[in-house]
Amino acid sequence: MLPPLSEQCKIAEILGVWDESIDLLEKLIGRIRSRKQGSSQQLLTGKKHFNESDIKSSFSIRSSYFESKLGELPDDWNIINLPDVLYFQEGAGAQNHQFTQSDVKLLTGSNIQKAELTLNNTSRYIDEDEAYDKYKHFLVDAGDLVIASSI
Repeated sequence: MLPPLSEQCKIAEILGVWDESIDLLEKLIGRIRSRKQGSSQQLLTGKKHFNESDIKSSFSIRSSYFESKLGELPDDWNIINLPDVLYFQEGAGAQNHQFTQSDVKLLTGSNIQKAELTLNNTSRYIDEDEAYDKYKHFLVDAGDLVIASSI
């Protein structure tokens, strides 16, 4: 059984208003996303920067730049070579025949899940003597940046 025609018309009118509201919100979200992307690009490339005195609420446009091999950069930025500020370690890892059931947990690319590092799912270990001798240069300390180059 259907409601009376006048009620059906009122329902259609209300649904139409909701559709218009949804369309307006989707357009607003699109504009906000576009503005966020533009602001992010300007902040990350140094075109805009936060004011030192009021970092929470205001930023300004930089006025002076210098040309570098990386492109145009703000005057107050420095170019630093990564080897000057970090130590990069890579090399052959442990082989399957070296895995043990206990001792020192091995960190692999599979330990990085959803942008987090977890050792809860580690099923690979290496002998403690090998870990602290042959592979001691691979030991991870608090504060280390770990990047998986393969899984």
